Order: sequence, then C-alpha cells, then structure tokens
Amino acid sequence: MKPRSVAVVGALVLFGTAVLNVPPSSASIGAKGSKSAVALTSQQIQAGALLALVDMPTGYAADTTDQAKNSQPNGTTGICNGPNAIARAQAQGAVGVGDADFAQNPQFGPFLSEGVYSFPSAKQATASMAASRTQISCGMYSASPNGVSVNYAISQIAYTKVGDDTLAFRVNVTTAEPGSAASSASVDQINVRLGNNVVSLQYGGIGGPNTTLEQQFIGKGISKLGVAIAAAQQQAKHAKGKKK
Repeated sequence: MKPRSVAVVGALVLFGTAVLNVPPSSASIGAKGSKSAVALTSQQIQAGALLALVDMPTGYAADTTDQAKNSQPNGTTGICNGPNAIARAQAQGAVGVGDADFAQNPQFGPFLSEGVYSFPSAKQATASMAASRTQISCGMYSASPNGVSVNYAISQIAYTKVGDDTLAFRVNVTTAEPGSAASSASVDQINVRLGNNVVSLQYGGIGGPNTTLEQQFIGKGISKLGVAIAAAQQQAKHAKGKKK
C-alpha cells in the first residue's frame, strides 16, 4: 500500500466485480506439471518480465520512491503489518524477484506496482500464494507512516481465474492527517500463479482503480512474464544440448 499518497486523496469510489480477459496461451505458459519449468533469475525478471514505462498510458512516470521501498524485503511494512511481498516470496524460497512501480501523479496517483517472483518449484509458488491468503485474513489493520494515522479494510473481490491460481482483493484506505478532514482511497491487488512463478499487481489511488486499465495491466504483465519464461526455457534447453 502507499500511505504517503493517500493522505491527500479526496473521495473513495468502489468498483464492482472485474473480469480478466487474458489469452489462454499467455496464462498457460509455465503451467503446473510442465517438465520444462525453469526458475527465472532476478536479472532475467528485470530484463523483460516486468511492466515498463512503454506499457503505461500517457502521463505515467516511473515511481522511484516506491520502487526503492518495494524492492527491499521488510517484515512489518506489508499488508496487516506483516512482511511485504518480496519478503513473503523469499521466505518461500524465491530465487528470482523483481519490482516495477509507476504513477500518473506522484501524490494523487493512480499508482501501479508490479512484482514478479520465481521459485524452484510450483509447490513453493503455491505456498507463497497461501501465505498471501493467510496474511490478508486480518481483515482490518492500522499503521502510522510519517505520523499520519491510516486505517486499512481488506475485502476479496471476484476475478476470473487466470493461470493456475488467482487471488484478488481490494484494500480501502482511510487517513486522518492532523488538521485535515479524513480522506479515502482504494487499491486492488491481484496475484496470479503461473506454474512456479507469481505475478502480483497493485493498482489504485484517488477514486479507486480503473478496472478497464487494471485488466490491461494484468494481461500485459502475464504476457511479458510468459515471454520471459519461454526465453529462459529455450536458453536452458540450448545449454543442456551443448553439454551433450
């Protein structure tokens, strides 16, 4: 979540159920049981598996402040005051991790944060998804970043299943900045497991997420991860052939 931004947002707009429209060919890459499954390195993830500025709508820019925070594991800055996404993934044995962050407005948003986590096995990726489900079960929590009181309320939202597993939830955020009226925002988070890989996307801000753009971001993120997985599999196959 992004407490530094929600202290200045105005209204909270809730959106209904969103449905992902992702090509099955993209979602099936790296599927469970694939003998060619290969764990991506952090370098491979950063090189092409993540969303880039070119994938953003006009007016977005890289959010280097959030990227600096989200790319480092932390045990208490995640949802429900637990570990953040990269810390949860590493606790389950992730061998490759990557993060990309963007914002249309550095204070008001919308904000988009994507994480990609690659594991040696689908079993470990499944455990990572389970850890995320367990962590959000707190339902509500509070924090005080930068001296601003922030309240978070979590609710799962319905998304069409993509890949091997999909977890989607919305976090409604209310702030009480000293000397100002309370303000609200909402952020969606969608986690998708593709075999031994997990892609996680957070999107929202003032007025909540635009669900049409949200579907596009998820579809593009999964597609880019699929291309990176296919390239890594081909590279591993080539290396294996050389050894023979």
